[in-house]
Amino acid sequence: MKKLLALVLIAAMLLAGAGLALAQYQGGMQQGGNTLNIPPAPPRPQPNMQYGNTARAALIAEGLSQASQGNARLYISEDKVVTANVYLAQDASPYDIAGTMANLTYMLASLYSLTEKPNSDIVLKVYDTSNNLIIDARFNSANNAFDYFNVPEGAKPSQQPVIGKQPVMQQPGMGKQPGYGGQPGYGGSYPMR
Repeated sequence: MKKLLALVLIAAMLLAGAGLALAQYQGGMQQGGNTLNIPPAPPRPQPNMQYGNTARAALIAEGLSQASQGNARLYISEDKVVTANVYLAQDASPYDIAGTMANLTYMLASLYSLTEKPNSDIVLKVYDTSNNLIIDARFNSANNAFDYFNVPEGAKPSQQPVIGKQPVMQQPGMGKQPGYGGQPGYGGSYPMR
């Protein structure tokens, strides 16, 4: 009986607290003459699996696709490596966007370093509007450097200026560590800036 009474009292206190919080939220919280207007939490994100093979990958890829403002759609898959497939919505020269794609890869490596996959390599594949591969790269997270960053022979620089080109952001330590400032290996590679 005492346990039941204690549970009823706890439930009553929780309901009273929730009612007070709701009343304060609806009218704004008053503290020393100031009003705190706290917006409600947004709905929980629902992963759209068209963007990835896991819920986390889908949420990341969908967010990055939206952030590209219609310039690209990403699909990320998490397996032994993390693969990011970037499908461009506008034609662009692989040489013009290489710096931006390298920065995207660095960001993904940083994000995944906070998960249970901290040393997962990041494989980047960028496709033009005709679904031709124009950039193929692999970032070795354990070494913090690209194993390779290739532009296939068939990919040609564009003759027109790139619309919405992102500035190349300098990464800390660029030019000091292998892979950041040096020439990646393998054939038609892009020299890193």
